[in-house]
Amino acid sequence: MDTKITMKRIDAHLEYDWFKYFLILFAAIALWIFAFQMINQDREFEIIGIFAAASEVQDGMVMQRLGNEFADDDLIRNTSIRFAPYGSQAFFEQLQTVGMIRSDILILPRRLMQGRAEDIEYTHGFALGMLILDDNLIESILPHGVENINFFIDTSGNRRGIRVDDLPYADNFFNFVRPENADEEDFSFYISFNPGSLNIGAYSQSRRARHDNKQAIHAVRLLLEWMR
Repeated sequence: MDTKITMKRIDAHLEYDWFKYFLILFAAIALWIFAFQMINQDREFEIIGIFAAASEVQDGMVMQRLGNEFADDDLIRNTSIRFAPYGSQAFFEQLQTVGMIRSDILILPRRLMQGRAEDIEYTHGFALGMLILDDNLIESILPHGVENINFFIDTSGNRRGIRVDDLPYADNFFNFVRPENADEEDFSFYISFNPGSLNIGAYSQSRRARHDNKQAIHAVRLLLEWMR
């Protein structure tokens, strides 16, 4: 059998089968692009995620300041902040999909954390799923010299959040919306952690979390420093 490769045979082969090589080349390029995107995609533990029941005072300011703080971090590649004022049409949908699933830090109204009857359909007693703030965690997130901190305490006496809407400079970052004639205490706002976060070290309830990944704890400390 003559298997000698000649230019004549190559030309004839390309004339009839060129589209096969085109498809192979196209598939190879597409596979390379897909692999690059998968490798370069931000993974859950590489993002600091915040969900706030508020609107932002200045677009992008919180994300920009946190991004600057974590610019030299070896792990965190991005910050993700979602704002949805309580009572807006998309609030509960975003709370369940973005807040509960993809966020490390949550800022929510007291009434929601208490699981008021009007909200039970959506939250099922939301505070029961928020992280308990023990003494060590509180020491890690409270800036030095902070006094008169108000905690959200659940029915079992556990501290689940720190009030932020009454901090001196909170309104420079967040616009907390209260319904007309709403009780101020009922619509006070608290910052806490999603226990499924991968960036709260040993406090995480996720098996995928690493004890050294505590960037979300540091992020809360920064937010409290900026707002106090």
